[in-house]
Amino acid sequence: MKKSFFSSALTVSTLAQFLVLTLFVTTLSASMPNFARPEFEDGGVRASTLHTHEQLQLPALSSASINGTPAAYENKSQFLSPIYTTDFPFGAVVMTWEENKPQGTEIEFSVRFQLMDEVEWTQWQDIHADIDDKAETFTELKEFMSQEAFITTKRSQSIQYRVQMSSDEGKTTPRFRNVDFQYIDAEPTNLSRSSSSPAKTLDTTALDKLTFGGGSADVISRSEWGAEESWRLSSYFGVEEAETDDTATEEGKNGENPELEELYPEEFKLSKVVSKDAQGNALYWPLQYAENIKKIFIHHTATTGNLDNPQAAIRAIYYYHTVSRGWGDIGYNYIIDPQGNIYEGRYGGEKVVGGHTRGYNTGSIGISVLGNYQESEVPYPVLEALSRLIGEKGDLYDIQVDGFGQFRGEVTPNVMGHRDAASTACPGQYLYDKIPALRQVISGIQDNKGTDSTKISNAAYSFANVNDYDALQLKPQQSNTIEIKLKNTGQTTWNSKTYLVANQNVDAEALVHLKKETGNVKSIAPMNEKEVKSGELATFTIEAQAYLSGGFQNFEFTPVFNGSKKLNEYLILPVYISSPVLRYQLRDIDVKTSRIKAGKTFPVTIEIENTGDVSWSNSDPYPLKLGTANPQDRVSSFLSGDANRYGTLQETLVAPGDVGHFTFTLTAPKKTGHYTEYLQPVFEGVGWLDGPSIQFGMSVYDNSTQAELGASSQGTVLEAGKIQNAWIELKNIGDKTWNKTGQNKLTVGIVKDATIGVTKLIVDQKTLKPGKTGHFDFKIKAPTKPGTYTILLKPRLAGQNIVKNPIKFVFTVAADVDSQEEMDQQNIRIKLGYDEGEFGDPVITANGAFALEIAGKSFLELKSGEEVTVHREDDRYRITHDSSAWVVENFPRFVPKNEEVILEIKNYENRPGWNQNLNDNRFRGVLEIRQDESALIAINELSLKHYLGGLAEISNTDHVEKIRTMVVLARTYAAYYISGKQEKFPGKPYDGSDNPDEFQKYLGYGLELRAPNVVKAVAATKNKVVTYKGELVKTPYFNSSPGYTLSAEDVWGWTDTPYLIGVEDFCEGEAKGHQVGLSGCGATFLAESGKKYEEIILYYYAGVAIETR
Repeated sequence: MKKSFFSSALTVSTLAQFLVLTLFVTTLSASMPNFARPEFEDGGVRASTLHTHEQLQLPALSSASINGTPAAYENKSQFLSPIYTTDFPFGAVVMTWEENKPQGTEIEFSVRFQLMDEVEWTQWQDIHADIDDKAETFTELKEFMSQEAFITTKRSQSIQYRVQMSSDEGKTTPRFRNVDFQYIDAEPTNLSRSSSSPAKTLDTTALDKLTFGGGSADVISRSEWGAEESWRLSSYFGVEEAETDDTATEEGKNGENPELEELYPEEFKLSKVVSKDAQGNALYWPLQYAENIKKIFIHHTATTGNLDNPQAAIRAIYYYHTVSRGWGDIGYNYIIDPQGNIYEGRYGGEKVVGGHTRGYNTGSIGISVLGNYQESEVPYPVLEALSRLIGEKGDLYDIQVDGFGQFRGEVTPNVMGHRDAASTACPGQYLYDKIPALRQVISGIQDNKGTDSTKISNAAYSFANVNDYDALQLKPQQSNTIEIKLKNTGQTTWNSKTYLVANQNVDAEALVHLKKETGNVKSIAPMNEKEVKSGELATFTIEAQAYLSGGFQNFEFTPVFNGSKKLNEYLILPVYISSPVLRYQLRDIDVKTSRIKAGKTFPVTIEIENTGDVSWSNSDPYPLKLGTANPQDRVSSFLSGDANRYGTLQETLVAPGDVGHFTFTLTAPKKTGHYTEYLQPVFEGVGWLDGPSIQFGMSVYDNSTQAELGASSQGTVLEAGKIQNAWIELKNIGDKTWNKTGQNKLTVGIVKDATIGVTKLIVDQKTLKPGKTGHFDFKIKAPTKPGTYTILLKPRLAGQNIVKNPIKFVFTVAADVDSQEEMDQQNIRIKLGYDEGEFGDPVITANGAFALEIAGKSFLELKSGEEVTVHREDDRYRITHDSSAWVVENFPRFVPKNEEVILEIKNYENRPGWNQNLNDNRFRGVLEIRQDESALIAINELSLKHYLGGLAEISNTDHVEKIRTMVVLARTYAAYYISGKQEKFPGKPYDGSDNPDEFQKYLGYGLELRAPNVVKAVAATKNKVVTYKGELVKTPYFNSSPGYTLSAEDVWGWTDTPYLIGVEDFCEGEAKGHQVGLSGCGATFLAESGKKYEEIILYYYAGVAIETR
C-alpha cells in the first residue's frame, strides 16, 4: 500500500494557556528551529506534517468580583505561535485544527510565511475552513469541531500562526487546539509548457486588436502541468477495485449530498461511469459523467500575494485533493492562474463530475482562480480567461450565461460564485462583485446582437459590428480613445446626424466618463463620415477617461441613425480600470499646543506627500478631504454637530510625489480630559488613503480640572495580606508647573478603607511642566478579606484640589488563599550601579525573546540578540531599535518572555578586579530604565529567589551552613524593606541597591553561574525568614569582631530592636564593620564546629524565630 501519509511527525511541546491581557501578545520563540522531516515524496511532490498540540483558550479571571457574579474569562486575547521551519522549501500548507466556539465567542485564525532567501514575511492571511467536501466532523461528544484549510504561497521556508479569541461577556471561552501543518513542495518537475509568462502580452495604454473573451479557451493539459496520474489508481490507495456506482455518488470523493440526490434525482443522472483507465487499472474515484450541465461555479484559492510558480501551486492542490484528502483526483474542473492561463483540472474531459461545491457537483462545472480575491483586485487576464472559458462552455452546453434556471430546488443564476451555494467567502468579494458584469459581457459576445450578418438586409436600417477590439483597459484618471466600426447593412444611407448613445449603466458610468458630443448631450460619438451608404463602413471615435475607482463593467452602445432612428440591437464594450494606489506619507503635523482650555479654538496644519499613482484634487468629482479615523467617519469632539470632516485639500492638484496641505481650526470640547484625535485622508465616493497614522493629543482643562489620570496598574489582583507595588500616571493639563518640593508642591491625598495599607505616592520627576506626565509609585498592603476595593486619590497643588472628583484606583483581593505568593516569589526592585555619565545611553539586549513595554502595554516584541537603546531627552525617552526611533513620555521596561531569558545592559562595564574577563551586566527578571534626579538609572525587578542567587554577600567556597545562614539573613533583610514596614530609600522608585555600603552586594546572573552553592542554599532555605514576635526584623551582619558584638542601641541609638544585643563572639581579630548582629568570622567558626544555620542565627539574634513565609 503506497499511502503512508504522515505517521511520525515532530511534536512541539505543549504550550501553557494564554497568560496575556487584551492588548498584549504572547510570543513563544523556539530556541532551536522546529524542523519537519519529509514523509511523502512521489510524483515530483514532497510533503511532511508537523503536530503542535497547543491547547488555547482565553485567560481565566480571579473568582473575586464587584457584584459576586464574576466574568470567568478575559474578553480578548491573542496567541502567537513559534516559528516553524522546514528542512525543504514549500509552496503550500494544509492546516487542520479543532475548535469549540460557544455562542457569543469568536476565533480568528491567521498565518504568515517567510519567503525563501528573504528576511521579510508575507502579510497575515486569514484562514477559513474548507467546508464543502464533507459534513462537519466532531470529536469528544461534539464539543470540538475538526476543521481543515489549504493555502498556497510563494516558495517559503517558515510558517507562523496567530490565534485571536474573544468573548462578548467573558462568561465562557472559545477553545482552539491541535493545529497540524502539512507542508507541500510541488516545485521539482519537468514540464513541457511553462506558465511563467502570460498567455498574451497586455498593453494597458493602447487597445489591442483582439476580441475580448473570444477564441478558444486554449486549455493547458494535465500532462503539461505535471499531474501524476498513478495517484488516481485504486492500487495507489491499497484498494483492489474501484468503488461501485452507488458508493461513488454518495457523500465521498465528489462531496455530493444524498438528501439532495433523493429530492432531485433527475439532476443527478449520469450518462456513464468509467471505473478503469485505458490499461485496465481500477480508478479510486471513478469517472462519472453528468447527463446535463446546467451551472458554472466560480471559486478562488487561498493564496498569499503573487505566486512565483502557478503550476507548482496547481500540483500542490492536486496533491492536497488527491492524496492528502484521499479523493483520488483534483476537485476543480478547471483552474485559471493570475496570468490568464487555463488548466485542465479533473481528469475525464467534458461532463465529468468534479468535487468543488458540496451537493452541486453533478450537473455543474467548477472553475477555480488562483489567488485571494477577498483582499486583492482581480487581474485583467483572469477576467478575459473566465470570459473565454465560460463563453465556450455556455455555447457547448447551451447555457444562457446571464440567465437563471432551476437547480437543486431553487432558481439561481446559471453562472454564480461558490458563496451562492455555501456559507463561504469564496470566490472573494472582488471576484464575486464582477460576476454580474462577466455574465453580461459573455452573453453579449454569445448573442452578438446586430452583428451576426454582413449581408445587406431588406430593412431600412440595419448594421453589423465589424470590429475586432479588446476591453477598454485604463489606469485611474487615464484617457484613451477607441474606434468603433459599423457596416451599413440596411437600405437607407446614414447621414452626418448619425451617432452612438450609451445605454444607462450606473456602475459603468462610475468607472469611466464618456465625453459627450458638443451640442448633443445624448451622443458619445458622432459618425466621422458625412454619409455612409448601404454596404459601406462608418467609424465612431469614443473618448473615455477613467475616474478613480477600479473595477470591471460593461457598456452597451446603440447607434441612432440620421438623428432619430434607434434600433433594439446594441454592441458591447467591456471596461477594465485597474485599482488605484491610494497612499500617502505624513510629512508634518503642526499643532501649536498640546493643551487648551475648554471651548477655545486652535489651528492645525497637516502636510502629506502623495506616494500613490493618482493625482489629488480639491474639486469634484472626487475632492480629497481629511476625515476622522479610528474608527473612520466617527463623530469628532473637536467639530460641531455630527461632523466628521476637518477640511479639503488646499491645492487644486497634487501629482504623485508632490505635497499637499490641509489647514483648519478646531474647537476644544467642553468636557475636560485628554483627547487623541485621529485623522485620515479620504476620496469621497472612492475610499480612504493608506499611510501612517495621523494623530495628535490634546489635553482640555478648565479652572477646576488640571490633572488627568493616564495609565496605571489598577485592576491588579492582589493576595490577601500581601504587599505589592502599584503606580499611576498623572498628566499636567493645567497651566502651572508642578514641583516635588517648595512652591506649587504637588501632593496626593488618599481616602481608603481602614483595612487597606497605602504608602505615600512618590513622583519620579522634580518638576512637571504643563503637558507633561508624571509617574507615581506606591505600595498597597491588601486586606485579608477577598473582594474588590477602591482607593480614592486626590491630587493637590499648593493644598488646592486640581481634579473635580477623586481618582479611583481599583484592585481585587484574591479569594484563594492557597494560591498566595510565597516569599521567594515576591519581587524586589534593585537600583543597579550603571551610571549614565560613565557608560552613556544604556543598550539592552537578551539571549531570548523579550518585550519592550511602555506604560504597562507591549510596545515592541524583540528576538534574541536584538538591541534597544534608551536616551534621555529632557524629561522624555527616545527609544531606538534598528533604524526606527520613538520619543515617549513614559519610561521603558524590558520584560523577558520566560525565566530562562536573561537581559543584558550591553555597554555596562561591571568587571571584578580579580578577573577582567568577567562582566556582571546580565540580569534575570525585568530591566527598567527611567529618570531619577535628572539622570537615567537602571532598576532590576526580579523575584527574591533570583535576587538571592545573584547576591555576593558570601563566598561560594564557604561552609554550606554559613552560606545558608547568610542567605536567610539576606532574604530577611530584603523582605523587611519590601514589606512596607520601612523604606530604605524614601521617595525612590526602588527598594534597594546593588551597593553593599547602602544595601546588599548584588551582581546578578553572572554571580549565579559562578556560585552554584549559593543557589543551592537559596533552594535549601526556601522562604525562610527571621521574625521577632511574628514580625519581620532587620538582620544586620558584618565581617569580624574583636571577640564580642555590639547592640543596635549602642551603635545606632535604636531602642525598638531588643533582638539586636551584644553577644560573645567566636573570633578575636580586627573589628571590621558596624559590629551589630551576626559576625562573619564567628559564623564560620560555628559552621565548621558542626552547628546548623538555625542554631547560628538564634545565637546572634536574641529571642527570634525562623519561619517559612
